[in-house]
Amino acid sequence: MALAAGLLAQGTKAVLPARQRFERGVEKRSIFEDLLLDVIGVTIIVFAGAFPGLRLKWLQRGQSSAGALRAANLSPAPGTAAQAVPPSLEALKDLLTGTDRFAHVLLVCGYSDIERFRDAVNLYSMGRVRKIVIAGGYGRATLDLVRNAVKAGIAVKISDARTINTEAQVDELVRLQEQGRIGDVFTNSESQIIFQVMQAYAKQEGIVIKARDVKLETKSRNTKENLINSRPLFEEFRQEIASETGAEVPTLDVAVNQVPLQELRATSNFNRVFENEITAGTVLGKSVTVAYNMHEYTPERFTELAVAEMWRVVTHYAKGDLLPVIAESRGLSAVPGQYWAATLDAIAAYPDKAALRKQLVAIAEG
Repeated sequence: MALAAGLLAQGTKAVLPARQRFERGVEKRSIFEDLLLDVIGVTIIVFAGAFPGLRLKWLQRGQSSAGALRAANLSPAPGTAAQAVPPSLEALKDLLTGTDRFAHVLLVCGYSDIERFRDAVNLYSMGRVRKIVIAGGYGRATLDLVRNAVKAGIAVKISDARTINTEAQVDELVRLQEQGRIGDVFTNSESQIIFQVMQAYAKQEGIVIKARDVKLETKSRNTKENLINSRPLFEEFRQEIASETGAEVPTLDVAVNQVPLQELRATSNFNRVFENEITAGTVLGKSVTVAYNMHEYTPERFTELAVAEMWRVVTHYAKGDLLPVIAESRGLSAVPGQYWAATLDAIAAYPDKAALRKQLVAIAEG
């Protein structure tokens, strides 16, 4: 509570400039921002002031954290029956997964779930993306990627001289990594491994990936570096597409290959890194993904996934990592109110609100 008291003592004028990215959100904050700040209550302090302005307004209302939870309907009220998850969750799914039909370039980053790479192949095959940039040097998920490829029956070349076919061989690589010797045997980049997996999937499905349609970025070690280091490759593709089509490409549409339900967050991450290009109108992040069937989950499970994802969008935006761009509007205020309302409806219908609150707190603390 000391930090909270400190924020109050500073006053609004002193606090708000500390988070300039949120200035519009302070005045035009959505109902879900109010909700989640109240949900977390004192736990929001773990952000060390990431939401100073909004936190201050909440404190000035003089509401206790228990009262905030009751107002947000995240603690069960006596005698209240659980409601069914509302149909509006279908719209929320569309927001999170994206409904864009086409992008000039698909950015594929390192990921241990190799099914994402099958998705990339299928998007390319369907003509929903024209070109592919695969980014990644050697990262924390590289060996998991190799292991999952081997489990799927895909042999992986980690160097010109060595191919991995078994999990026992992967275990050996793990030991070498623990000893700091992985570089002695693992010389191919993660992007090269990913391309091998994509080629294997393409072969299985009779798809041909043209060499001219793929570029590899081989140095980055995290998602932000994936984006930054891919910038020159995007520009190369802009020129090549213009040459192939005979038409200039003033705005290059780029999609980020990700788990479907995380598309909004992935695209918003891209938009933050490329904010200057977006302002200039030369680049735009798009959400182009495979079909996603929310009905594969129980309503309760989908609610958990969707609410957690909306919360991540809010918290990552507050930290400056994301920039949602929707219909030329930017920031959280760009997200139409119907989606925040859908989230509130889902929370209201969720049967175990204490467990949901615990999940949100864990995300905040992480």
